[in-house]
Amino acid sequence: MNQNTRNALDTLAAFAWFENVGSPIDDNRVVQVYSWDEAIGHCAGRHWSDITWEAQARNYNTLMAIAQGHNWGMVAVELGPLTEAMVDNKIGPVVRRCGLPKAFSDSVRYDIFLFAMECEYNDVIPANFFTMLSYFYYIGHFPCGWDGDFSHGRLIVF
Repeated sequence: MNQNTRNALDTLAAFAWFENVGSPIDDNRVVQVYSWDEAIGHCAGRHWSDITWEAQARNYNTLMAIAQGHNWGMVAVELGPLTEAMVDNKIGPVVRRCGLPKAFSDSVRYDIFLFAMECEYNDVIPANFFTMLSYFYYIGHFPCGWDGDFSHGRLIVF
């Protein structure tokens, strides 16, 4: 793991995730939802899965075109357990308190893992979709869905 990735994950880990869910967001780039039920409905939905898959595929395809894969698999093996442990630590209290389903945990794990991958390859892949999502974790919200198509939509945030 490079120092940029380590710093980004350390910074993200220092913030209180989810402490501001439901609080107003003054950002016209997002559509806000106001309950865990709404948020889970979006993060568990097919559309959000398709959007995050497309973002990950674009990153991977860019990396393949520029750097012939640049050890994506080996880096993923290294970062996966680190990001999963961090996420489990951060989401445990809210999962227990709110009785959140596996779809929530899976969504957050995927977001943070792919944020770390963007950080690791920021010399090849510009900070993009998952870096944008990380901002909302930093400010205590939960990025949970997408309104519209990939190119012209808006993020849904709780």
